[in-house]
Amino acid sequence: MLPDVSDQRSSRGPGSGLLTAKQLEAIQKQAYEEGFAQGHKDGIDAGQTLIQTRVRRLDQLMTTLATPFAELDQRVEQELVTLAMAVARQLVRREIKTDPGQIVAVVREALSALPIASQNVRLHMHPED
Repeated sequence: MLPDVSDQRSSRGPGSGLLTAKQLEAIQKQAYEEGFAQGHKDGIDAGQTLIQTRVRRLDQLMTTLATPFAELDQRVEQELVTLAMAVARQLVRREIKTDPGQIVAVVREALSALPIASQNVRLHMHPED
């Protein structure tokens, strides 16, 4: 705030309404400091607004970029399961061709892993398997 100079003029008497160089310098310095402080505050506020806007944009961009990767991960996972199943089928077929008794051991091991309540289990297989 600028100092009230009206009281200073009246206290000096009529005709001495001029400010001294020292008073003018003090007023100028105070106005400069107030303007500088206000400019600094305005600059900080503008910078904060800009940063918040850019952070929101960056968050949106990251979300947009992450979506295709999540979809790709799901597709790759499904393809890997399909591939693993195909490999397992081929390995089992090869093992059965070389040693048909192997399937009995695999079935017994699988049945032993079942809970006791699952004792009456029937296994149905396709004739080509």
